[in-house]
Amino acid sequence: MFSFDIIYQSDSSNNEREQDLTGFYFNEEITRLQKQFDERFENIFQLKTKQNMDAKKIQFAKSTLSNLIGGVSYFT
Repeated sequence: MFSFDIIYQSDSSNNEREQDLTGFYFNEEITRLQKQFDERFENIFQLKTKQNMDAKKIQFAKSTLSNLIGGVSYFT
């Protein structure tokens, strides 16, 4: 099995990254951003301290928030 990366970067973007988002760097950046999102989500909603909130319900809440934000930004 093999994989390859396709990078799209518009000419008008003001990209201040030191490196393109490919391969190992891409995976590291995604992991960092997921951790940042998880921490911020927990700080704001504090679902781990609520009764009857297991990992499956918390993941559902994160997905719901993500879809809501994505849907709103699509129509604005």
